[in-house]
Amino acid sequence: MASSIPPILSGQEAPSNTSSSYSTSSASDLPPRQTTTPYTPVKPEPLDDDNFFMEGLKEGASFTAVATLVATPVARYRGRPRKHLIPVESTGPRRRTQTGCLTCRKRKKKCDEAKPECKRCVANAYECEYLQKRRFESTKVLTLGRIPLQPIFGLETREDIIFWKHCIEHLGIVLTVEEGRESAFENIMVPIALNHQGLMHSLLSLASKHIAFDAPSGLKILEENPSTTIEALHERSMYHSNAARGSFRDTDTIEDNILARYGQILCFLLEALVEGSSHRPHLSAYRRLITTYTPNDAVFFSFISELFEYYIYADELVHFALDPTSHTVSDRTYPEIIQPRLIGVADGLLDYLSRTTALRDMIRGNMSVAVEAAEIDFAIRHWVPDSSSGNRPEVVGYIYKLMAYIHLLRVLYPPSETTAAIMPLPQAQKLLEAVERSLKLINSLSSRDRRQRLLLLPCFIIGTASVAQKHQDAIRIAIKTIRGYTGMRHVDNVLHVLEEIWQFMGAGEWMAVWDWPGIAHKIDVELIPA
Repeated sequence: MASSIPPILSGQEAPSNTSSSYSTSSASDLPPRQTTTPYTPVKPEPLDDDNFFMEGLKEGASFTAVATLVATPVARYRGRPRKHLIPVESTGPRRRTQTGCLTCRKRKKKCDEAKPECKRCVANAYECEYLQKRRFESTKVLTLGRIPLQPIFGLETREDIIFWKHCIEHLGIVLTVEEGRESAFENIMVPIALNHQGLMHSLLSLASKHIAFDAPSGLKILEENPSTTIEALHERSMYHSNAARGSFRDTDTIEDNILARYGQILCFLLEALVEGSSHRPHLSAYRRLITTYTPNDAVFFSFISELFEYYIYADELVHFALDPTSHTVSDRTYPEIIQPRLIGVADGLLDYLSRTTALRDMIRGNMSVAVEAAEIDFAIRHWVPDSSSGNRPEVVGYIYKLMAYIHLLRVLYPPSETTAAIMPLPQAQKLLEAVERSLKLINSLSSRDRRQRLLLLPCFIIGTASVAQKHQDAIRIAIKTIRGYTGMRHVDNVLHVLEEIWQFMGAGEWMAVWDWPGIAHKIDVELIPA
């Protein structure tokens, strides 16, 4: 039997003579519909009992109220779609989310994406599960920053990288004189430092002290590394300095790391020269070590001993002259130099320099020096620089030869109390010619020539004999060029002593000029002209 339903539910317009109210007892109790055409009722769709109750309608309710109540979107069972769709305000194209939980996605339900469990799964007692690796987080699942890696070379900070780069690209070059890009400092010292943390600390400390951050080169480093500051660089420099000395005091590993220990002493010596501080304790440490532990590496032994002996010869120009008992000329323990890199050590020229210095003490004691002086003079005049060093001996070698000659000439002719000149006229003429020839050779070298590294010693000796103002000016320029090339602050001390000597020359105090080591001692300056 076809049931009669209100017109609002069938989608037809209600006739004007239809009553505005109806009884809630039953749909079959309604008065029969007056139609002029056959009416086929539409099968009503099932309603959700949880959302619609016929009993909730009161008698006398208007069709408008009923229509409003029934037209409200309600949950519905699965079945065929409504014939008449309820208009829904559009909010743009709908996209299926890929970020909801797997349970809601399988049940085709909207997920609120709450975590660790969404509200829908909690309300329905379902197991809520999310993807462990989502597409938009694929790059965050594993990052290198979460894996602790130890630095291979012991360089932990950006400041360490700055120091290491300076050590290789600048310091290693100014400390050696080899032609080409590679230096003995890099080829010999660096491989040992890569396997010994104490020497690595020493090299980084040395490099950090060598950088002049108030100079254009230092300011450029700060500009190229905006992630650091000068305060951070100084703090890291102090760290490496303390760590280097702490590792050096570890006496239990001397025999196992003898090469690194020699390398650390060399770094301490060079650091003292960079800062212009006391260098003699490090020379003494080398002398003690060389008499007890001999390096088993012949190439390293040759390199380290030649370098230390060069500085010892230069140091004796002042300190041996003041205290001849502190060290004797024959007290040499260096081996045969396999590949000479410096001038005057392997070929013996600097040995004549020490013997000349010893003559000064003999002259002070009114002792005869005629025989010894004649032998030294003959040896210097017949000395030929060793061409195997690769340092263009026709230039630097002959500068050293003239240096030794000038030093001998100055020592052999001390002024008398009645002489108002530096020495007798014939000897003064020889001295003048030697000084001018030396300065001509020094000026022939470029300010960026690696051999600038070797010129401080001859410039100092020649400066002690430079009486003319033009010669003193030329020495000033030469020493400032050396300072700019090497970056060693002890060069300033050398020039300071020369300025004092030149003042005594201007005052005509020739005996003080002759005994210039006393001037250096009097002004209390750490002096090593090398």
